Amino acid sequence: MKKILFFTITLIACFSQADTIDLFKSTSCGCCKLWGDIMEDEGYQVDTFHPQDLDAVKSKWGVPPVLKSCHTAVIDGYVFEGHVPEADIRKFLDNPPDGMIGLSVPGMPALSPGMAPEGAEYENFNVVAFDKDGNMMLFNKY
Repeated sequence: MKKILFFTITLIACFSQADTIDLFKSTSCGCCKLWGDIMEDEGYQVDTFHPQDLDAVKSKWGVPPVLKSCHTAVIDGYVFEGHVPEADIRKFLDNPPDGMIGLSVPGMPALSPGMAPEGAEYENFNVVAFDKDGNMMLFNKY
């Protein structure tokens, strides 16, 4: 009986541990909050920070200037810039492309997570993977 109870508790603990997202954004950006809400709905724990110098955060995590967006998220040492869909984050975390340090949805596409009206299909933007040297590759296209 003790073994079954231990196994059950261990199994529950494994499945209940959510990835934690450190979300860096300005205090006034509502679309960034909506993106964080979407990530929470997908099971992530989102810890939000409002740094004085958001560009310094982007530089620290190696976001190329051409890929900058309104917020920066960090999960398990990887960086996700802007309105990256959860499915792409999960795919990246499950199998990071060799040498890549993160993903970006540059700018603020109108039909991306946190920008699109609730229930709308995501479309008309690219998800770009990048490495520490600023090299980029297309990861997904909507």
